[in-house]
Amino acid sequence: MYADLNIPFIVTENDPARKTGKKDKKGKAPVAADGVDRDDAKMQWVGIESELRRSLETRTRTLIHLGYSVLCYEHYVKNFDASTHSSPFPKHRAVFPDLDTRSSNSARSILQLTRLTIELDEDGNSAKVLNQNMADTLKSYDILAVRVTGPNSFNHACLNMCTPSPIAAHIIQIDLARNTRLPFYLKRTTTGKAIADGAFFEVSYGAALDGNDEYGRRNLIAGVKEILRVTNGKGVIFTSGVKNALHLRSPGDVMNLPSRGTVFGMNQALAKKALVDNPKTVIKNGDSRRLFKGIFSDPVLHQSSTSSGASKRSNEDMSKPCTTPSHKKSKQ
Repeated sequence: MYADLNIPFIVTENDPARKTGKKDKKGKAPVAADGVDRDDAKMQWVGIESELRRSLETRTRTLIHLGYSVLCYEHYVKNFDASTHSSPFPKHRAVFPDLDTRSSNSARSILQLTRLTIELDEDGNSAKVLNQNMADTLKSYDILAVRVTGPNSFNHACLNMCTPSPIAAHIIQIDLARNTRLPFYLKRTTTGKAIADGAFFEVSYGAALDGNDEYGRRNLIAGVKEILRVTNGKGVIFTSGVKNALHLRSPGDVMNLPSRGTVFGMNQALAKKALVDNPKTVIKNGDSRRLFKGIFSDPVLHQSSTSSGASKRSNEDMSKPCTTPSHKKSKQ
């Protein structure tokens, strides 16, 4: 199963004044959501540009052609505010039902998931972004991710936002192609705490392809090497994060990118795990987010030798033909 857990869809930028909780002159509460029923096929694309819809469908069909089994549409939010937040995705149906494996019998289909990525700021408001009161708002998303912008948001995300809970973040995203060097130093203790809690660090190759910065690829390689240095190649997932279908790559190309030569310095086994096993764990953690605790591994049933021997003897007894004892006639 190959998965791409970052297909950009919509970017929402809220007013920072509303985020701080300021009320208007009349003291009214902020207006919640836009009231559009996305489950209705006729109302699903209201307020969304037709060009964006066609681009999203083209990328979806391209991923199916490349051999992916799961994808995740991303809703990126700046200055997140739960009181005015509204999801652009349907709650009880897929974005493209005719291309989803749950509603289509076609072999050329893919499992469509949704994802919320919240950008954390450095002003100290990141601690108030997610709390238990927002659990109902976040239930409509399959995966939660946070994007860190500096040392304060990075430390808070790793130490406080990944603990298994209904509002736990499953993915930590860093803009690796923007700067020549990361704006903060990565510590093994900090990243280890996030990985131990079930979070994964995201590496998106699309950041070096969609942008016009000629240094994007160089910055991406340097940033990935820094992440691999502190994580030893564990707790990492590979995603595309591209807005152009021509920039999508097949699973084989993505796995060869970090392991070929000295580009990233990652062996083939860890590269495959970052594209197959780790995304599968992220999806399972997202499914368990509605429970009190998360799932970190698949349960394995171990059968003791005593019970196995007893069951083997019982099976042998059951395999024997059933015969009735014959009684001798008594002489009279």
